[in-house]
Amino acid sequence: MTLRHHSPPAVTVQVGPGWLLGAALLVLACLGLAAVAYVGWASSGRVALGLLAVWALGVWGAGKTWHHLPRGRLRWDRQAWSWQANADGVADGDTAGAAAEEKCIAITALKVVIDMQIALGLHVKTDVGSYFFWVQAPSSRHPHDWLALRRAVYSSPSWMLQPPVQ
Repeated sequence: MTLRHHSPPAVTVQVGPGWLLGAALLVLACLGLAAVAYVGWASSGRVALGLLAVWALGVWGAGKTWHHLPRGRLRWDRQAWSWQANADGVADGDTAGAAAEEKCIAITALKVVIDMQIALGLHVKTDVGSYFFWVQAPSSRHPHDWLALRRAVYSSPSWMLQPPVQ
């Protein structure tokens, strides 16, 4: 009996920070503030101010990172991965504006870093650079896109590590 390997269906999904990542960062910020308040209550004013400053820097850094996560569309065409970046989703130093909306970047490597079943954190390498993509399950109107994406991501590492054939 011969096993046949069928490539997963073609799929295109939006990438970028979603409500789930924003909610997780908000919960962590609230927990951090509660810890600062608890420790600050039992210590001197200088310690409390120092902890509050460290907490504020952490929240600022997390917000900045969330804001600068790449945005656009991740595409699997049954042979190769690509990313079409939005004008605001292009990394610093890349072209911006209308040209960036048309730019489709080939992905040379893709690895799952976080799998929460309803969201994926992906480390992606391209010829332009290395990125972290946050992909969240789309609305309930398109569950087949999410399942197709998961099949494509996990189907075959050899596909994801080879550059597309021209």
